[in-house]
Amino acid sequence: EDGKYVDFALQNSETIFTYARLSFTGNSGWRLQTKYSKESAYDDFGAAQRLAYSLNEEDPSGLEEFSVSTEGDIYTLTSSDGSRAVMNTAAFRIDFYTPSEKLSASITDLSSYAGGSSIKGELEEDEALFGTGERFNGANQRGKVIDMYSKDTWSSASACYMVIPLISSSRGSGLFINRYERMTLDLGREDKNAWKAIVEGAPLDIYIYTTEQISDVIKAYSDLTGYASM
Repeated sequence: EDGKYVDFALQNSETIFTYARLSFTGNSGWRLQTKYSKESAYDDFGAAQRLAYSLNEEDPSGLEEFSVSTEGDIYTLTSSDGSRAVMNTAAFRIDFYTPSEKLSASITDLSSYAGGSSIKGELEEDEALFGTGERFNGANQRGKVIDMYSKDTWSSASACYMVIPLISSSRGSGLFINRYERMTLDLGREDKNAWKAIVEGAPLDIYIYTTEQISDVIKAYSDLTGYASM
């Protein structure tokens, strides 16, 4: 639509569909959203947007045009900065690339249902994952299942007061799940070659950053959610 969205649907069963939208937001960020039905609207009021509204700040959402080319079942979306999202519609898959053609992330499954939503992606063999907010169990979260919910933990190693659904990869790329509901992150526990996120009671809203340095992930995330005052 107007060179700023690509809408698509996945048939998860004979009667259940997942409706999704992919857009480019600048800062090397692709935004992937889902909704429950064809007639419903996308919930653009995610965690970052709600924060800005609460602080009487401008909506941080941004949309930039991109080009689309097709070859058989392959759709290639190319942004103004040269990053690409390559979608295979025959066997659902979206690969995200940096402007220098480095693979940043791969999405292999996407579902939206009455109880929430889920997304799954591939992990490289030696890929390390950092982030998720305050943790007491080491820096690399690869191989862990994390309950993304703030609570009084009394020195628990697996829970914390401050959770942030931001993941940085040793590839230099990152993911930010732009929701505030409770969620679970499986970062290679059930399947050592895959990560999975399950959001409870909400559609999916995730930013995929096609960067090559973790510092660029932090900058893109901060541009979206805001910086601390001096």
